[in-house]
Amino acid sequence: MEENSLSSLSPLELSLRTNGGVETKDPVDMSNVTGADTQHIGNIVSWARAIRGEGRPDPTVEDGAHTLAVIEAAVRSSESGRSEQVE
Repeated sequence: MEENSLSSLSPLELSLRTNGGVETKDPVDMSNVTGADTQHIGNIVSWARAIRGEGRPDPTVEDGAHTLAVIEAAVRSSESGRSEQVE
């Protein structure tokens, strides 16, 4: 079973690269993440693994695109007062 916790990401490092090619790397301390902040830890871990080439993220980009399409249809429906197709 895959572990979805912050400890599975250790060590975690944030890399930022500018258009000029300057790169900075800073360690990220996730030990103080608690309470409501932990709501999406599984997603963060999944995406970090995907970036490292260790599988697909969950949720996927396709999941996000479908969710956005549903939201857009809901907005259109609220404006038109009719049922709208999810595109």
